Amino acid sequence: AYDTFVATNLFAQQYRNFGLPLMNGGDPRAAWTEDPAAARPGAVPFDESPQLLRDDYVTNANQNHWLANPAEKLEGYPRIYGPTGTPATTRTRMNHFYLQGLVPERGEDGVWTLDELETAALSFRSSVSELVREDVVTRCEAHEGTVQVNLGGGPEDVDIAPACAVLAAWDGMGGTSSQGAHVWREFLASGPIMPDSLVDAGPLFANAFDPADPIGTPYGLVDPPGEGPDPVLQALAIATVRIDQAGLSLDAELGDIQVRKKGTTSTPTPGGHYFEGYIGIGTYSGKSGDSTLFPPASRGAVINSETGLTDEGYVITNGNSWIMALQFGPQGPEARAVLTYSQSEDPSSPHYVDQTELYAQQSMRPILFREADIAADPNLTEETLTLPEQ
Repeated sequence: AYDTFVATNLFAQQYRNFGLPLMNGGDPRAAWTEDPAAARPGAVPFDESPQLLRDDYVTNANQNHWLANPAEKLEGYPRIYGPTGTPATTRTRMNHFYLQGLVPERGEDGVWTLDELETAALSFRSSVSELVREDVVTRCEAHEGTVQVNLGGGPEDVDIAPACAVLAAWDGMGGTSSQGAHVWREFLASGPIMPDSLVDAGPLFANAFDPADPIGTPYGLVDPPGEGPDPVLQALAIATVRIDQAGLSLDAELGDIQVRKKGTTSTPTPGGHYFEGYIGIGTYSGKSGDSTLFPPASRGAVINSETGLTDEGYVITNGNSWIMALQFGPQGPEARAVLTYSQSEDPSSPHYVDQTELYAQQSMRPILFREADIAADPNLTEETLTLPEQ
């Protein structure tokens, strides 16, 4: 019975989170449909699959096909491709904020350069921060006195002014040098405000999701209640308590408290959770997360399971891996990239954490394409192998 419960719950999560339908293979109603136009039995014919060709942009952030470009929504396709008309994730919205030029990374001419692409890919803006951080700061700055919360040990009065000051000075990003990114993260996953509430109206957003404007909604900070505790201020107070429980400073730089562990090496790591609206993801999965044979990275006592906050800060084992920016220039492709967990799993190799450190600096390395550039690379080594005779 327990196994059935776990399986059923897992199936329900897959449907809720990703729109993946799971069917009974023994039920004839769930049998594969064989269409002669399909590449193989049971597949959907190519002409019936979601596809979009545009000269501005298409994008995807681990969600369904619907909003590859909101100017031309993909609708009417088989349900197996996922739902349409449903709220966009905060990460999907951030992708569109970048691509539509709603944030300054894209130049004023509306055309992306390679430098601008690299900057955008590694700037770690939070869509939720872009939408309501200033309003949250205004709300907490206007508050006088403390905020009472109860995390299970009885009521306590919390001074939220220091956290408010940190959020006011924060650059709104999740870079390694960003001060206050963790305060925002804990705020978005504390008490009344939780990750599931960030895609529609609720304890944070005042205006509900509208499928006619899926990137612009939800928006606006919810008004304070007429009476009773303000959920916005309560969430900030709970975040303050949890950060104190973790032994962290409110104004700590993210790179000092968030690291990627590889073997016995820890490297500062930018980025954050999906729910924050970063396109640069960094979370803890419980696995090694770096495609090596090392055992899963250990971490301290968990303070907040929603964010991965521990008494050792945040340990990152999952998230962005291969990142590339590419442009097709007059001399052919020009590209830059970074492999966030680095190439080698040999601790004695110079490539053990070299790209991880590059990622910490929010930089990429050039990808050499032309033969002349490869030959001129000072790091080039050539080795001739002699195959044994058969």
